[in-house]
Amino acid sequence: MNVAARNAENVATPFDRARVDRILDEAGLDVVLASSKHNVQWFLGGYKFIFFSAMDAIGHSRYLPVLIYAKGAPEHAGYVGNRMETGEHAVHPFWTPAVRTTS
Repeated sequence: MNVAARNAENVATPFDRARVDRILDEAGLDVVLASSKHNVQWFLGGYKFIFFSAMDAIGHSRYLPVLIYAKGAPEHAGYVGNRMETGEHAVHPFWTPAVRTTS
């Protein structure tokens, strides 16, 4: 499953969206690309892929999830993660309307 087929209207986020939008506005930013595991975990409401909870190395690469959030437009948010997260997303869908689980 590479793209979530969900209705993106009235997207509920696990964080205070008004506060994040205000901080982005004050900083003059329109989009956040969160790429640290800790920041992605915060944006996803505490979700951390269990496979990489102890170590992120896998072969010659690293686990690098990315969450995209546009100020005031959670319906345009997206998540890019590891292909092994496909099952996790199927059982407990992430709040982001778009999801790519690929390496």
